[in-house]
Amino acid sequence: MTSEFKSFSKEEFRLHNRKLQEQMAEQNLDMLLLSTPENIYYSTGYRSWYTSSLFRPVYVLVPRVGDPAIVLRILEKTTVRYTSWTERIYCWGTVSRNLGKLEGRNLSALLTGLFGRFSRTQRQSGWKPETACSIFGR
Repeated sequence: MTSEFKSFSKEEFRLHNRKLQEQMAEQNLDMLLLSTPENIYYSTGYRSWYTSSLFRPVYVLVPRVGDPAIVLRILEKTTVRYTSWTERIYCWGTVSRNLGKLEGRNLSALLTGLFGRFSRTQRQSGWKPETACSIFGR
């Protein structure tokens, strides 16, 4: 993908995630779940008004090793491809709209599946409790 629409350079993308992963190692975290627009932008370069929507939530999973994964409605997949260096894009949405491949029909099922996939190697996950309650039903 061309870099003309990217939010920042690939080197800066790597630097941001290396800093996150170093802090994760210091705190013994294997994965972060990010949900605020500024954290999503910092870790992926993705920027859109959708990142603050309660109806179209966006999440980023940052593993201790490797690139982050972004989870969002399929409507924004093309925007992520253009503005972000993240290649791991997982989408959910309405099947009948035929907008492309969906990894999940709803957000909670998709996140549960991704946590299951990550949990083979991840033992400690971190997120801000005030932003996680809508997913995990506190």
